[in-house]
Amino acid sequence: MKPNKPGSAGRERDARLRKLTIVFHHAGGGHRSTADALNVALASQNCPWEVSLLNIQELLAPLDVARRATGLHIEDAYNLILRKGWTRFSPQLLVLLQSTIRVYHSRVVRLLRAHWAQHPADLILSVIPHFNRQMAHSLRGNGTRTPFVTLEGYGP
Repeated sequence: MKPNKPGSAGRERDARLRKLTIVFHHAGGGHRSTADALNVALASQNCPWEVSLLNIQELLAPLDVARRATGLHIEDAYNLILRKGWTRFSPQLLVLLQSTIRVYHSRVVRLLRAHWAQHPADLILSVIPHFNRQMAHSLRGNGTRTPFVTLEGYGP
């Protein structure tokens, strides 16, 4: 067995592709567009990242209260509201969404931790602000030091 040369482990680590998970959802369309644009930009610049996209709604489908109540996934219900122009009650719906996320916090964290255990990443990038607290908590206390970055912005 040959001894490692000083610094060789670091070079091997730098040579491998690092895993980046971009977390998004389809509600409204802008989050998915942002995730796709980041993915394309990283690929076009030959960045050393293996990028995977995680639609958080697919992961959280077992907790989807809207689907149980209406038969529609929450993101589909939101997109329908936008298409129909029924946005008058958007502020109230946002409060309801945020309250629901708080109530389901521990369950969301458990599902995310299970996902990270199955699909570890070197960096998590969120383009969906409503679940950032749950993502941050899911990465704490699971024995890893995975960096978590948020990208938030609103249209023009």
